[in-house]
Amino acid sequence: MAAVVVVAATIAIVRFVSTGHGEADTAASGQSTAVVRQPTSAAALPPSSWASPVRIGINGSLPGWSYPSSTPDGYDGFDVALIRFIKDSLHIEVHLVPMQPGEREKSLLDGTVDLVVANFSMDGKSVAREGSARKDVLAFAGPYFRDRSGIMLSTKKLYEFTHQNATIPSELVCVVKGTTAEGYMTGAKVRRSQAECFEEIGKSDEVGERVVGAVTDETIVDAYKHAKANDRLAGTVMWDGQDHPISPEMYGIGMRKGDPARCRELGGVITEFLVSQGDPWHKAFYDSLGAQSPKDRKPTAVDPTYCG
Repeated sequence: MAAVVVVAATIAIVRFVSTGHGEADTAASGQSTAVVRQPTSAAALPPSSWASPVRIGINGSLPGWSYPSSTPDGYDGFDVALIRFIKDSLHIEVHLVPMQPGEREKSLLDGTVDLVVANFSMDGKSVAREGSARKDVLAFAGPYFRDRSGIMLSTKKLYEFTHQNATIPSELVCVVKGTTAEGYMTGAKVRRSQAECFEEIGKSDEVGERVVGAVTDETIVDAYKHAKANDRLAGTVMWDGQDHPISPEMYGIGMRKGDPARCRELGGVITEFLVSQGDPWHKAFYDSLGAQSPKDRKPTAVDPTYCG
């Protein structure tokens, strides 16, 4: 039975040490190796031919990333800041569509939305087509953010269920549907939407599932815990009791395949978001995720090969 070993219950979030590979690898020195930089400048792009409004899927209820606010578009967060940058750069109108992670692929493939900007990892398994990689089903512009896997843990419930605080049995962990965690958390018995997984952690044993933690990405865990100010959500773990490498999550803008030129156009805008004067990437980070550290979160460049 797979288990997660708790090594420090005083840290606010659960982290996996990652070696990294793929489009923005981490070398032995700890420095990020560069990937192919998308050369297209947003300033050099011709007038946009995008349909108006462009329907963009977002999480819509995720602290730090996209959550309801009193702004004109009704939402705020890091992903929303990127969408605003895209809107201004391409001179387009947008319509934001909230959705759960498990709905992202389907909503793109069936035409409900045109783009998805919602902590959408460019790698991992496809939800819509069993046995396929996500990047073989969809095109992605990016990455625009680097993350890694984490677990939000209730130390109180862990002790209540197991009478110890040393290991977390994988069957007591809730996995968010439609995320890359579904591929490696095979022992988890509870699979729910992101909101439902977070809710299960706060429920008593008599009311909810036997869940002590939820697997998702590290910055999501940290932003949620900061928003809830709950000291019982804690822990730092190592998977299977050893320093097991898990690849970082590279967030990109998802879109349907078949239009690589438009995907590269978005890549050019993301490049401007990463490197242009005024540093809009860091501004979005500190405005939305300022309780965290931006170290190792900013990609060195976009990877146009994901455009297909």
